[in-house]
Amino acid sequence: MSVRWVVQNNFRSDADDPDWIRKTCEKFGFQYEGFKVIPFSDRLPEVSEIPTVFYGGTGWINKIYEHNPTTPGIFFNPESTFDFWIEKYKENALNYGALITTFEEISKKQFPDDERFFVRPTRDLKEFSGSIMSFRDIKDWCNKIFTDVPDFGTIPIVVGEPYVLSHEWRLFIIEGKVVTGSQYRTYFVRNTDPNVPEEVIKFAEEQAEVYSPTPIFVMDVGKSADNLYVIEVGCINSAGFYDADIDKIIKGVSDYLIRNQNG
Repeated sequence: MSVRWVVQNNFRSDADDPDWIRKTCEKFGFQYEGFKVIPFSDRLPEVSEIPTVFYGGTGWINKIYEHNPTTPGIFFNPESTFDFWIEKYKENALNYGALITTFEEISKKQFPDDERFFVRPTRDLKEFSGSIMSFRDIKDWCNKIFTDVPDFGTIPIVVGEPYVLSHEWRLFIIEGKVVTGSQYRTYFVRNTDPNVPEEVIKFAEEQAEVYSPTPIFVMDVGKSADNLYVIEVGCINSAGFYDADIDKIIKGVSDYLIRNQNG
């Protein structure tokens, strides 16, 4: 039985090259189909009887999932929000005990303008990228955004202590095992490396035993003061590859679908 990969072919970032997916599919004999996403269009790819994996931008993947929530090729768990999985990993999660709030609420608090916080959305919907911001920046950002996008103020966010991370890795996990991974940043600067330390792999697999949002997912792990933490877990269908072994990702995901399709 074959597997079909439908890839958004106008999805680009400095961490991804969708053409590598096509090359890998050709190598292993999997079907490949490029799909151009047109902004503001509701056109979606057809879901066939062939087990299909979709890969592309978060908004596109979410639309496909909303229309076909039972499709086996989207590994997305809408209940896996920060406040849910952080209670699973507890002290092993970065920002355990952080404040869960909204921009609207945090902007009303009384903090020194120069106090710094780590801010990120609770959901895996990429409404904005997590970053370290001063309280002044948070208030200024709120004032600007609320004018153009009033609903932005109600997005659930995490506001916590700004940790200094010496290294950050992305691990691709299939049924509890890390199949490949990549370092992607050191001291907040992009720095990719396909070599992932064994201690990081062991830590990720231990945490996957504690909680896995889906059978296939990505886990970002960071190191701070010689301690490892789960930064976040997310959907593999939109995850950047960095220097991970794409062959292992495509083959591993496809084999999983074939095994489960056959029961």
